[in-house]
Amino acid sequence: MKPHTLIILAMCAGIFSSCYTKLGHKRPSNYKQDRVAMTDSSASSTYSRHRNFGRTGRANPTYSAPKVASEPADSRQIRVLKKARSLLGSPYRYGGNTPKGFDCSGFSKYVFDNIDIDLPRTSRSQGRIGKVVPRSKARPGDLIFFANSKGIINHVGIVLSADNEELMMIHAGSKGVVTVDINRSKYWRPRYKSIRRVIH
Repeated sequence: MKPHTLIILAMCAGIFSSCYTKLGHKRPSNYKQDRVAMTDSSASSTYSRHRNFGRTGRANPTYSAPKVASEPADSRQIRVLKKARSLLGSPYRYGGNTPKGFDCSGFSKYVFDNIDIDLPRTSRSQGRIGKVVPRSKARPGDLIFFANSKGIINHVGIVLSADNEELMMIHAGSKGVVTVDINRSKYWRPRYKSIRRVIH
């Protein structure tokens, strides 16, 4: 090949390389570093999106404080009945409000303290709180009241179960903490006064 032909080819190759570079087709020497920087940037952007996600008002388990829900009534009913049953056999004691001895209102107050419901100390005072419910609507955990011949409340128990056939209560009577079916009791049935609901 003639010398001047080689010179022309070399000049063309230089011009082509220059144009290729100017058009942005040349891969930069720091290509790998650019990829790393891009990855770091993407990660930062992703973190920023997660960090700001809670600010939009949508759920974000990482940054949003959990909501504390109040305890359901069913759960408190279960706790009341469990506590009451655990005291079966405790002795009766006038004015008593501990497992060493209970009277009727001392027993109900002690049991409801377990679910942070502070009942008054006497059965008459307890008979003024909560919501009155019909006997047919009684449910476990309700307070059940009895009265003397003058209609004055003088005894309280806690409903254990209620249906068309029976109305079971647990209470502190003269024989200590026991259960009784009101519908079959010749003593308690005629003295029934009312039922009140304090667990809502």
